[in-house]
Order: sequence, then structure tokens, then C-alpha cells
Amino acid sequence: KFLLEKIKDSVKEIIKFAINREDKFLMYCNYSVPDNYIFGHSVNVAILTSFLAVEKKLSEEELFYTTLAAFLHDLGMVRVITLANKQQKLNFSEYEEIKRHSLYIEDELSKIDIEVSLKKKLSSIISSVHERTDGSGYPKKLREKDISIYSRIIGIADIYEAMTHPRPYRKRNLPHNALVELIHLAQTQLDTNLTKMFVNRLSLFPVGSYVKLNTEEIGLVCSTNVGFPIRPKVKIIFNADKTPSEPQIIDLAKESKIFILEAIDDLKMDIPDKKLLLQLKSQYWWVKKVV
Repeated sequence: KFLLEKIKDSVKEIIKFAINREDKFLMYCNYSVPDNYIFGHSVNVAILTSFLAVEKKLSEEELFYTTLAAFLHDLGMVRVITLANKQQKLNFSEYEEIKRHSLYIEDELSKIDIEVSLKKKLSSIISSVHERTDGSGYPKKLREKDISIYSRIIGIADIYEAMTHPRPYRKRNLPHNALVELIHLAQTQLDTNLTKMFVNRLSLFPVGSYVKLNTEEIGLVCSTNVGFPIRPKVKIIFNADKTPSEPQIIDLAKESKIFILEAIDDLKMDIPDKKLLLQLKSQYWWVKKVV
């Protein structure tokens, strides 16, 4: 009971940030937990879900139980946690077993002291998070409108979060590249309108992304401009000659002559100052073998 109340309190705090459109809070989605990715993944998906749910203008009640479902969406993973943390890529049978975690959600929720009506709602939403509009998902291969809007919202957040974080068997995708991939998936597997909403809210260069401008300066995206997915606010970090810049923020929605050339991997930047490079890498304390 105490744990559930703590989770509910955390969900309410997340929702407050989403309603207040506090973009800096999205920065937390860049982090994870080094030894068990499920923990960080669950929190990050809840954050991303709340921001998309606010954009969709869900009611206060819907916003709460959708974000709570996102927070608990991988609860069934406790049954297959050893496989989930395997250091090598899963084989076919192992992956099929992982996919069963959606079927375990009702049993796992029954172990929590939670009101029956909310439990049923959470179970219904979570069990369909991995369904896809073309029927390629699991566990029931549902299609389009058979998948609730709440499940579709969490599904988009879940895919994006997973792509932007490393796993034992693969590297992370840059947020920009992950969003481009998400747009491709929306043509067949995801809700197109919700995906557009998600990309529009995060921008094609999400908060926390490092970008190179046409001025050759390197910047960190610090805020988005909804409706202008390729023109966020950028905090300049390095000058064109790769020396540290004086603090300044450029709003690309207001600076028509300045634009983003590309998203860059800050772990691969050619920075002459080794101390600065080490500082950048130290931000990835949660990723093994970075430094």
C-alpha cells in the first residue's frame, strides 16, 4: 500500500511538469540505470507518456491512469528479469518468452493493494502496450481501433525510449534518428496522428540533443517550440573553432538565418580540450565503458 502511494505521488509530480510544459524535465529521459535498465525505462516512459497525453488533451483522470499505466507497464518483466538483463542478443525462443511479460500483468497487479476498478483499467491498458496497428504486435495481434488510445500513447513512448538507450547487445540511437525511425514506423505500426503529436512536442531535435548549426557552432537543445519541430531553442556550448562558448541561447524560431545542420553524438565529438571531453563523457555515468 505504501509503495503504491509513493508511485502515485511520483506520477502526479510527473504530470505537473507535463501540464506546465517544463521542457527541462524531459532532460531526465536521457538517463537510465546502469545495472537494470527496466527501472529507468519505466520512469522515462511515464515522463514521455505524460507529455504526449497532455498534448492529446486527455482529461485529468485519463492523464493520471495513463501515466500510472506507463510507470507500471513493464511490471510483468519481473517474471523474465534474467532474460531481460542478458548481456547477449536474445535468440528466438528467449524473445518469445520476453514477449509473454504482457500476459503476466494481471497476476502481478493482483499482488498490489489497489482498488479493483483501477486494477482492471491498468491491466487493460498495459496488456496492449506492445500491440501495433497493423496486427504485428503482441500478445493478441490486435489492430488499429482495437488498441485503446492509452495503450497507443504508451506504446509510442516505449519504443522511442528504448531506441534512445543502450542495451547490453546494442548501442543507443541518437534521439533525432530515433524520431525519424518512429515516423517510418507510423506508416504501418503506430497511430499516425499520435506520432505526429509526439514528434511535434519533442521536436525532431529533442531536449538534451547536441546539434551542429550552420554557423559551425555546437549547441545543446534546451527547449522546444511546439509547431516548429526543426527549430528549437539551442544553448551554444562550443564556438566554430571548438572552444567553449560564452553562455547564450538562440531561439531558432526567431533566427531565420540560423538552422540545424545535423544532430551529433556528443561522445564522438572531436574536441581538442580533453578536460572538456571528459566532462561530457562523465554525463554518461550510467552507461558502461563510455570513458
